[in-house]
Amino acid sequence: NLLEKFNNFENIHIFNFGLSHKEETAIFYGEFPGDSHSGVYKRKLRHFEKNYSEVERVNLKTFDEFWKNTLQNKEIDLLKVDVEGHELAALKGATESLKSIKVIQFEFGGTSIDSRTFFQDFFYLFKDNDFTIYRMRPNGLLKIDKYTEQDENFSYSNFLAVNNKIS
Repeated sequence: NLLEKFNNFENIHIFNFGLSHKEETAIFYGEFPGDSHSGVYKRKLRHFEKNYSEVERVNLKTFDEFWKNTLQNKEIDLLKVDVEGHELAALKGATESLKSIKVIQFEFGGTSIDSRTFFQDFFYLFKDNDFTIYRMRPNGLLKIDKYTEQDENFSYSNFLAVNNKIS
């Protein structure tokens, strides 16, 4: 669908792989092939009357490998990561390239339950790499200076992580 939609755009490039902390082939789960909410975790959503099953296999690569070989180590203004609960694994595959990314937008919410990921994991990943985290709110950004257990809210939220070294 993406190839058909953006085939005539010179400034849009589509790469057929996912991001993770290592290179591998993974099972993709969803309600049906092409499901926009599919991902590498078999979600437990019976309470919403949704049933995830295997829909296809997908190749996963690290962002560092893509950054080096395809982007030639270029500085990145914005990296948006929305990969249905696999955000932390994708970011762990960006250990070298993090220093060259100004801003990262990522999602944290219900899919994090299925991946067994906590906000604390994101907080320390970014803190250890000298980023400041902000929760995106309808009326602006809320800076998160220190981690608290109240941050473990699995209602969907989007966050910005701003690189203090190059922003």
